[in-house]
Amino acid sequence: MKRILFIITAAIILVACATTDRQQNDRKKQEKAEMISRAVCNRDFKINVQTAHPTRGMSVQLTADFDLRIKGDSVVSYLPYFGRAYNVPYGGGKGLNFSGVTEDFKITQPKRDRKHVEFSVKNDEDTYKFHIDIFDNGSASINVMPQQREMISFNGEIELHE
Repeated sequence: MKRILFIITAAIILVACATTDRQQNDRKKQEKAEMISRAVCNRDFKINVQTAHPTRGMSVQLTADFDLRIKGDSVVSYLPYFGRAYNVPYGGGKGLNFSGVTEDFKITQPKRDRKHVEFSVKNDEDTYKFHIDIFDNGSASINVMPQQREMISFNGEIELHE
C-alpha cells in the first residue's frame, strides 16, 4: 500500500513540475514575441543572416557576420550578393553593402505569428525593394529585389536589445 501511495505521489509531483515548466516556456515565448513586435513597430532591429539563397544555384551558408539594420527611417545593409548583375559599375559596385533612407515603409501582420516589413531604398547604384518576414520565434527571412541585379533571399535571426 505504501508503495502504491509513493508511486501516485511521485506521479503527481512529476506532472505538476512538467506543467510548471511548460507554463514558464510559454511565458518566455510570449515575452520574446512581444519584444520582437515592439522592436519591429519601433523600427529598431537588426537581423543577422546565416544563409543566402541566390536566384540561380545552391544556397550558401555564410561564415562571416552579415546583417541588415533598421533604425528609424535609416537602413544599413551589410549583405553579400551572389547572382547575375545586369548593369553595374566597373568592378562590380557595392552590391548590397550600403546605408540609406527607407521609402514607402510598411508593416503588416499577415498571420498571428509573423510581421511583414517592406520598404525600398535608393543609392547611387540601384534601387532595392526589401520584403522581410519576422516570426515570433525570432527567425527572419529577407527578400531583396534590386532593379539592376537578380533577386536574392536570406534567412537569419533577429537580434534583440534586452
